[in-house]
Amino acid sequence: MDSLTQIVLGASVAEACLGKKVGNRAPFWGAILGTLPDLDVLGRLFQTEYEATLTHRGASHSLLFCLVVAPLAGWLIYRLYKGNWGTRRQWTMLSFWVFATHILLDCFTAWGTQVFWPISNYRVAFNNISVADPAYTLPFLLCVLVVLFIKRNNPKRQFWNYTGLTISSLYMLLTLVNKASVDRIVAHQLHEEGISTVRFSTYPVILNNILWTVVVEGPTKYHIGYYSLLDDQAHIDFRPLDKARKPDMSPKDQAFIDGMAWLTNGYYRMQKKDSTWYWEDLRYGLDNFDPHKPAGPIFSYQLVQEGNTFTDIHMADRPINNGDEFQKAFGELWARMLGK
Repeated sequence: MDSLTQIVLGASVAEACLGKKVGNRAPFWGAILGTLPDLDVLGRLFQTEYEATLTHRGASHSLLFCLVVAPLAGWLIYRLYKGNWGTRRQWTMLSFWVFATHILLDCFTAWGTQVFWPISNYRVAFNNISVADPAYTLPFLLCVLVVLFIKRNNPKRQFWNYTGLTISSLYMLLTLVNKASVDRIVAHQLHEEGISTVRFSTYPVILNNILWTVVVEGPTKYHIGYYSLLDDQAHIDFRPLDKARKPDMSPKDQAFIDGMAWLTNGYYRMQKKDSTWYWEDLRYGLDNFDPHKPAGPIFSYQLVQEGNTFTDIHMADRPINNGDEFQKAFGELWARMLGK
């Protein structure tokens, strides 16, 4: 999830581990360690964008990372305090649980997390919460901020910290219930309308857990629609999209495309505009909610070619480029979420 949420979670987990003994030092280090796995984005400094995109949430989001880096982090913090605040084992356990909960939280989003790297490159993605969801983060953040102003031996400190953890955990459970409800509605409609389906997936739209993107893969087409838990009717208006691919790819290009297909769990299509090929990630839906208007994917990549061979990717221009467009898009999101 977003960095702020990971900071809050790291601070709260660290407080639960060691706050009573070391006070605000625990949430301070929890916040720092909670952001550490996401520093894999620095790979863009020495990798191609294609390589960096595929390795994001890889090694740094694995169980191996927890087992290897947690003892090192625990030892460094212990040495920094010269043994005056907590034992080496306590700091190691704090580091382990901060890393582990960071990874677990990311598993609930759509991007996917390589928990079992390097044994397997399987991307764990439960697809039940957006990468940024204020309803999850803000109550949690408030509770953690309260904790910082209470003395470490005061029982109210633990009360507020566990309140934040409880609220966030219950909300996460609610998102799983919401997803199961949307999945049932989609499956029922596909059956009733006789739509030929290979598979389908549902994803919450950014910033909320009420409005969901539905992506259905058929034999020759994708069908993309939206469903809000506040809709008057349990019905989804699907927009068909051709299952476009580049024809006659070389083995090298096919290997390149296979990497992107793995990243998007196969929910993609390729489009050629002028002389440039684009990769469209369909998991995050389209840039408007009206099934009767032209639309493009929210996320797409320009495929860089040297000669006739794909060598890299660049994020294509996004539909929202300025404040006015963002305000309009947010208004449309809010209206669609309310079932309008």
